[in-house]
This record gives sequence, structure tokens and C-alpha cells, in this order.
Amino acid sequence: MINNLHKEIRSRRDNADSIFINLYSKVKHFIIEINKELELNNSNFTVNIDFNNGKSVGRVSKKKKNMPGEEATDERPKMSLTNRFKFETFNYIHDICANSLDTRFISNSKLLSDCICLDPKNFNSIKNNVPANALLELSHLTSIDRNTLACELQQFAFQFNSIAKTFNDTFIFLSEEPQSPIYDHELDLD
Repeated sequence: MINNLHKEIRSRRDNADSIFINLYSKVKHFIIEINKELELNNSNFTVNIDFNNGKSVGRVSKKKKNMPGEEATDERPKMSLTNRFKFETFNYIHDICANSLDTRFISNSKLLSDCICLDPKNFNSIKNNVPANALLELSHLTSIDRNTLACELQQFAFQFNSIAKTFNDTFIFLSEEPQSPIYDHELDLD
């Protein structure tokens, strides 16, 4: 599941130009529609479509003082607000998501796949057979033999329905009983 999400994010990042153009056209359409609604309501407020008319914008700053012999220029190139948003925000978010998935999940994929075996939804499959490559990371982390873990998990999977039923029945039964006072001072002695 994580690998599929990671591939999807990478694919979107690789196709960022077409996705951004589509997003940009939808935003323009939305702004046009909003402006029509605002005109109908006689509002003095309008939304600007052109984002500075696509003109290049740089930082507004004083003339930078250079040290003797220094020939440095502003590191941030001049570009339209649309392109600045595309490069500095839109693409950046895709990169951050992909890198976050890499560091948090992909590196722990073996452990996460072992945890899938512990989900009660998968117990019917576990009853038949524990896959040979399952529970290897848990076995390594706990220093318990993988076959022992697999056997214990299968036994638990077989008993899970009866344990869960008993657990739920216990609390249903307790909620139907009238609650008795816990402390003597709560008793009505009159």
C-alpha cells in the first residue's frame, strides 16, 4: 500500500507540469465564476486572475552592498508568481511527501508487512497458512524463532472469534446489570 502511494506521488511529481496546468485552469475557471457571482451581488470586491499579469517579480529590496571583489547576485531568479508557486510550493510539496514516505515507511516496510499479519481482518488467511516471508522482522526484533511466532499467531487466530465474543458479551452483560453502590456511604440506609 505504501509502495503504491509512493509510486503515485512520484508519478505526479514526474507529470507535475500537466497536473499544474490542469489545476491552474481550474483555478482560473473558479475565479471567473466567483467574479460573476460577486457582480450579481453588486459587490465591490473582485478576485484577480492574472497573478501580477505573469510579469517577473523579484524581491523588493535595497541595493545589495558587495564586498570588494564580490560578484554575487540574488540567488532567487526572477519569474512570474505562477511559476514561483509551481516551483517553490507545488513541486516542493510533492517532494516533501515522497521523502517523508521514504524515511518513515519504506525503510520500515518489513516491519509494517509483519504488522499486517496481526490485523484481525487477516486472521482467516492466517488460519490456513502463515506466509513463509511473514514475521521475519518481528522475529529478528524480539529474538523469538519465526516458526514459534507463526505457530502462536495461528493458534491465536483460531481462538480469536471466541475470545472477542466473550469479551463483547461480558461488557454487554455488565451494562445490563443494575449498578450496585461501590462504597458504604453510597448506600441509602434510611
